[in-house]
Amino acid sequence: ILDDAIGTAKGNIAAHFQLVEGKAVTNADANSVHTNFDDNNNLLIKSFGTVKMVDEEGKVSYSYRKEKERPAFAFQQQKDNDKTISFTTILLPYAGTAPTVTVTTGPKMNLNTGFIDLTVNIAGKQQHITEQLSK
Repeated sequence: ILDDAIGTAKGNIAAHFQLVEGKAVTNADANSVHTNFDDNNNLLIKSFGTVKMVDEEGKVSYSYRKEKERPAFAFQQQKDNDKTISFTTILLPYAGTAPTVTVTTGPKMNLNTGFIDLTVNIAGKQQHITEQLSK
C-alpha cells in the first residue's frame, strides 16, 4: 500500500489497522505485526520509513451490544509542514514462519508525479517494480 497524506493539515498522521480476533505478534522496533494462527492462515503487516508503531484499542461486534476485543495498531508520522508525507506498507499472507520483508525506494520514486520505483524483497526473492500511474 502506498498512501499519501496530502494537504496543509499538520499533526500526527496515522494509518490504522485492525486484525481478526486472536493473538498478534508485534515488533514495534521493526514496525511490524503478524498473526500467529495454528492453521497457517497468517498475515504480516509491515510499514517502512520513518514511522512509529503504536497499539490501539480494537473491537468488533457480531451482534448488538456484544463486543469482542481484537488486535489494533497504527503506524504514525508527524506532519509539521504543508509537504505530502507517505506510508509504504506491505500486507503479506503467509504460512509457517513470518518471512523477512524489505522495501527499498529507487531513485526515480516520485508519488507527486505518479512514478513508482520500488524493490521488494520477500524471503530472499526480489522484485523491482516500476510503474507510471495515470493522473
